[in-house]
Amino acid sequence: MNNVQDAYIYSLTGVSKFAEKIPIIQDITLCIKPEEKVAILGPSGVGKTTLIRLMSGEIHPDSGTVKLNGQNSFHFSQGRELARIVGVINQQFNLVDELSVMNNVLAGNLGRWNFFESIFSLISSRNSEIAQNALSMVDLSGRDRTKVSKLSGGEQQRVAIARLIVQDPAVILADEPVSSLDPARAEEIMKLLLKYVKTRSKTLVAVLHSFEFTKKYFDRVIGIREGAVYFDISTNSLTQNVFEDLYI
Repeated sequence: MNNVQDAYIYSLTGVSKFAEKIPIIQDITLCIKPEEKVAILGPSGVGKTTLIRLMSGEIHPDSGTVKLNGQNSFHFSQGRELARIVGVINQQFNLVDELSVMNNVLAGNLGRWNFFESIFSLISSRNSEIAQNALSMVDLSGRDRTKVSKLSGGEQQRVAIARLIVQDPAVILADEPVSSLDPARAEEIMKLLLKYVKTRSKTLVAVLHSFEFTKKYFDRVIGIREGAVYFDISTNSLTQNVFEDLYI
């Protein structure tokens, strides 16, 4: 390793993002180690989703740098190369409703397949054994031919996790992954996601609004307020008062 920053899977330095000259993210500096489980908390509209989009490489900062494995994220191609490292899951699930569960899960392989392999897979459900194994891990065995549009919200989120399992990225960025689910389904999905993260030694960064989930499943919590880091602490230091103060 060339320097201390190379020890981090993510290194953000002085990162800012603007929308029509209005700051969304302001001068954020933080580092994330491999296999860390980091929760990002904060009121709606303070830049949490923008931060996830910056970390995923979907957008680039207007100032500052986002480094992934020591390399500026700007230098990663917007497709296969980045998909080998970073996987994203959010409250919209980003599934194709009219395709089968199998085809949606196999889309996780797009980071490794070339164009023709990808098209062939979407038609013929190539590598079905890989997808079947992933579906078994999320308790959706036997649903591979079902259209995604026929599934409940909790089942759709399980499909999204199965797609991540097939993709097998080093980092998972989860933007409010359970906000659209009822409490019981949300707990199931969090347990499922964290089990995968722990058993496969993944790095997880998740935007949440739940004090309970943050305390139960994460090592570290970053509070965002008005586009800036308000606190960056271990979850052991997160109290109900600190949590509530963030949302005032």
